[in-house]
Amino acid sequence: MYARGEGTPQNYPAAVQWYKRAAESGETQAMYELGQLYLAGGSLPRDPQAALVWFQIGARFGAQQCQSEAAKLAPTLTNKQRTAAGSTANHWISHHSAAQKEEAEEEKKGR
Repeated sequence: MYARGEGTPQNYPAAVQWYKRAAESGETQAMYELGQLYLAGGSLPRDPQAALVWFQIGARFGAQQCQSEAAKLAPTLTNKQRTAAGSTANHWISHHSAAQKEEAEEEKKGR
């Protein structure tokens, strides 16, 4: 909606914020869209390394389109960029998995 200006003025920072919230809920389409926003640049600074992070995260969650984009993008980056992107993706996934586990345990206690 915000990324495309559908029903609201186009607002890339707001789009990133909402896509990140959706990604935290495991929405792989949001992970893909974040990768595309960072890859394209435009109103946001172009950041292929950040794009690779989101494509790698989506790929780990099983998103075929993220796997494809990561495979195309990775060879265009330096080893240092690929390593940093992989580390960031691993950290995000670890944090996300731990947070989900904690939420599930809290939900069990509340019942």
